[in-house]
Amino acid sequence: MKFFIPMKRLPTATDQEKGFNTKTKTVYRKTEAAAAREMLRALLVKHIPSEPIVKKPIRVKVVWCFPITGKHKSGDPKITKPDTQNMNKALYDVMTELGFWDDDSRICEEHIYKVYADCPGLYMKIEELEATNEEDH
Repeated sequence: MKFFIPMKRLPTATDQEKGFNTKTKTVYRKTEAAAAREMLRALLVKHIPSEPIVKKPIRVKVVWCFPITGKHKSGDPKITKPDTQNMNKALYDVMTELGFWDDDSRICEEHIYKVYADCPGLYMKIEELEATNEEDH
C-alpha cells in the first residue's frame, strides 16, 4: 500500500512536548500535540486498509515533505526540528488506533526522510514482509 497526503502545513508538535499539572500531579498532552494527532487521524482515515496487518513483519517508508523555504530546492534534506522519531511516533500511534496494523511493534524496517518539496505532505509506503523461519538462520 502506498499513498500521498498533500498538506499545506505538516504537524510539527509531537507527544514529546508534554505538560505537567502541578495541582493534580499528572502529565498531559499539550493542545498542539493533540491537534496534530487529530489532524493526522482525519487525513489518514481515507487510507485505512480493508484488513489490518496482523502478526506479520512490516516495512515502512515515510517521507515528510515540508514546504520550501529560503534557498532550499525540492528534494533538499530538512535538517531542522522536528525530529523524525517524534513525528513518526505520533503517526504510528494514530495508524495503530485506526487499524492499519495490530501493533506498531510489527514495524521491523523503516526508511524515514524529511525533505523540502514543491508539494508538501506525507508520502507513505507500507509493505508486509515475508516472515523468516528461525531455523534458516
